[in-house]
Amino acid sequence: MKEETDYKTRRGWTLEEIAILSELKAKGTKIVKIAERLNRNASSIAKKMGDMGADLYDEETWKNYVSQGLPWKKAELRLVKEIMKNGGGCKESALRVPHSPGSIQTKIFRMGKDFYDEGTWDKYAID
Repeated sequence: MKEETDYKTRRGWTLEEIAILSELKAKGTKIVKIAERLNRNASSIAKKMGDMGADLYDEETWKNYVSQGLPWKKAELRLVKEIMKNGGGCKESALRVPHSPGSIQTKIFRMGKDFYDEGTWDKYAID
């Protein structure tokens, strides 16, 4: 079983975040403001911009910079749902599934009310 500090707080980059980063940077927005907008730290923004270089302004290349996280399994969703039902949160769930608290929170947010309806999970998780 994982210890409390075994989960990673890092999260991957999505196409939407890269688009926002590109747009704000093109407008001359400071890194600190971009970090606030994307709910990331400034060093994460600076690293992504450095990694992408000129590709930051070439939408055709953005897919090469999207992070590939672990796919969710339905059993993991069930376990998180059960933990939440019993008063636990994302941090407690992260100790039981291979996803960070941030990843769990994002998953629940993106699923919305579908999180509570297992009949809809085919579009969110694998078996």
